[in-house]
Amino acid sequence: MATQLDEVLRGIDELTSDEKRHVRRVLDRLLDPPFEITPTQRGLMEAGLLEEPANPSACRDFHRRHKPIKLGGKPVSEQVLEERR
Repeated sequence: MATQLDEVLRGIDELTSDEKRHVRRVLDRLLDPPFEITPTQRGLMEAGLLEEPANPSACRDFHRRHKPIKLGGKPVSEQVLEERR
């Protein structure tokens, strides 16, 4: 016997990528504590330049999980300085 959660998860599997992103935004809003929208964010939203502000706790989680990658060669900043000389 399928639980209600199983049915919901099967339904999510059948959604498009855009619909899945929408579900994620709704769940993030439901699970995270509310946060204040800054006047700058509000202005960007009113101008149509920002759909919704990033949730600060989601940003912290992303940066906590982020692992920088190692690249070979000189740093780009050094390359730019050498080219300018």
